[in-house]
Amino acid sequence: MKNLVPAFTLVMFALGIASVPLLATKQSRTHMTVQVFEIVDCKTDEDPGLTLRGTEKRYCFAGKAIVDETQIESASVMHSEYDPKPGLRLKFKPEGASRLHETSARVSARDEGPGQFGFVVNGKLVSVAIVRGAFGTDVVISGAFGAEECQHLATMLNAEAQQAKNKHQK
Repeated sequence: MKNLVPAFTLVMFALGIASVPLLATKQSRTHMTVQVFEIVDCKTDEDPGLTLRGTEKRYCFAGKAIVDETQIESASVMHSEYDPKPGLRLKFKPEGASRLHETSARVSARDEGPGQFGFVVNGKLVSVAIVRGAFGTDVVISGAFGAEECQHLATMLNAEAQQAKNKHQK
């Protein structure tokens, strides 16, 4: 039971998500990208950034991704009594979990208040989370996906993780 506490350190809530088509399109059936970025203030209107899916709000990122799909060990669909939409639970490999832990600890301890992380799937910003503490090995992205999309993403991510594991074992 003690292991469940760090597993659910973060629950990401998508802001104002409208119903949208699946992110895992025909093109992405062979490869899916997933990235978590630290969000920073956009310096100018020309700063590259992404608009949160279903909104007009634009977010800018601090450099490269903290973690990406190569650091995901497994994915699953999680249901909660607090949210009618399913959550996508991502379990990270030790290296990815360590990077998430270090960055989230730093970002949550800022003098100006907690920072934010952006969750990007196939180049689309799908969720923004306020970081209030250090993450554990698992992250749950809640409220961003419908049931079908969540299940499809978990299936795709698990297939990619298994493929990478098989490749590494050869």
